[in-house]
Amino acid sequence: MFFALPRPQGPFEWGMRIFLEELALSATFFFSVGFLWAVSGNRWLKKLLDTASLKFAWLLIPLAIPVFVAVTCILICG
Repeated sequence: MFFALPRPQGPFEWGMRIFLEELALSATFFFSVGFLWAVSGNRWLKKLLDTASLKFAWLLIPLAIPVFVAVTCILICG
């Protein structure tokens, strides 16, 4: 993302870029470790997968809350 996109202009753009990069890296790490654990069944990989899933969840929760609020508003207000 640093090489393909132009330089961010404000703090909001910097924050969004850092957040999206962290989300992409966490998702890649989570799914890669999950695949390796599924193939091998190693206990060490299971602990690593648990740690990665917590980080991934903490990144997704702030994204999910506004979506749920918007869907609820649309369903209630029509």
